[in-house]
Amino acid sequence: MTAMGPMRYPFSRVPPGAWLVILASAALHGGLVYLLVQASLASGRGNDLKEKALITRLVRKGEEKPKNWLPDKPLAPAPEAPPPSPAPAVAPDAAKSAAPAPKKTERKQDLSKAQKNALAALGRPDEGRTSDEKPAGSPNGVEEGDADRETLGNAYYTLIYRQVKQNYVVPGIISERERLFLNATLLIRLDASGRLIGEPEFEKRSGNDLFDSAVLGAVKKSAPFPPPPPPLADAYRKDGIGMIFSAAKM
Repeated sequence: MTAMGPMRYPFSRVPPGAWLVILASAALHGGLVYLLVQASLASGRGNDLKEKALITRLVRKGEEKPKNWLPDKPLAPAPEAPPPSPAPAVAPDAAKSAAPAPKKTERKQDLSKAQKNALAALGRPDEGRTSDEKPAGSPNGVEEGDADRETLGNAYYTLIYRQVKQNYVVPGIISERERLFLNATLLIRLDASGRLIGEPEFEKRSGNDLFDSAVLGAVKKSAPFPPPPPPLADAYRKDGIGMIFSAAKM
């Protein structure tokens, strides 16, 4: 048999300086593993502390109750704000001092009273004139002139026109611009008591049937009128009165 020499292993071939490198590498890896383990443990403790901190903020400080107790009743809702105080009442004296608006019947009574007073004055044109005062007129006029008749006629016309105007209602369908050009003349005849004789007649129509109908209706509704002055009663019965109506002035 051939004599064999001593057995050699691969590690025996590693140079002496390489062992230092291997040991340093093993120590480095071991340190990294240790750091990772510590970091994992620290993260778990941090979560526990965070949860405990949240629970601590949610739990109210006080005596701990047994677990078998019923939960507390919910707190009652906050009371609502009181309603605003009512406005102070008006003093009775102040309420009485404000005069109420005149009623429609009162206005009619005042108009009727004014008409009677005016007609009384119309029927006595010479009243209020002294014996030495001469009547108004012209030096070349006659004793039975028409100056007083014209004055009476104008005054009476004003009275009955106002009475008709109170009962006139402007048709809403007529525009403001169109009203500026609407004019109509209506002839009415009156008896001695102021009542209408027959049907009023149009001497001139406005061209708008709505306006003409409104004027005619207002005249009929206003009758009877105050009795005309005696000097003009016969003329109003035979010839009538021509009343001019303008939509812009109604």
